[in-house]
Amino acid sequence: DLSTGAVAPEAPSTAPLRRYLLLRHGQTDMNAAGIIQGSSDVSRLTPLGRDQARFAATGISAHFEWSTFSDNDPLAAVYVSTISRAAETLDEVKQEWEAMEPGEFTPLR
Repeated sequence: DLSTGAVAPEAPSTAPLRRYLLLRHGQTDMNAAGIIQGSSDVSRLTPLGRDQARFAATGISAHFEWSTFSDNDPLAAVYVSTISRAAETLDEVKQEWEAMEPGEFTPLR
C-alpha cells in the first residue's frame, strides 16, 4: 500500500556486476616518522612500503585471475592517484603482476 509511505521494491538490475579493488599505498618515510601527510606529495615509500605493495599484489593475485582480460575477469582498468607514493606502490604491484596489462591507467587526485 503506497498510501502509507511505503516504497515499492525496484526490479532487480540487469547491469553487469562490477568489482572494485582499493589498495592503499605502502608505508612512507613520513608514515614511519608518525607524520600525517594528507594530500602533500613530499614522501616516498620506505623499503618496508615497497615490500608491503608486493605482498599485497601477491595476495590479491591468489584470489583473482589477472593474466587475461575478458568479460569474466574482475579487473578492466587501474586508476591511480597522481601522488608519488601511490604511483610508487603501483610500480611495485605491476612488477608482481607481470601479465597485467589493463586497458588504461588513469591518474586521479
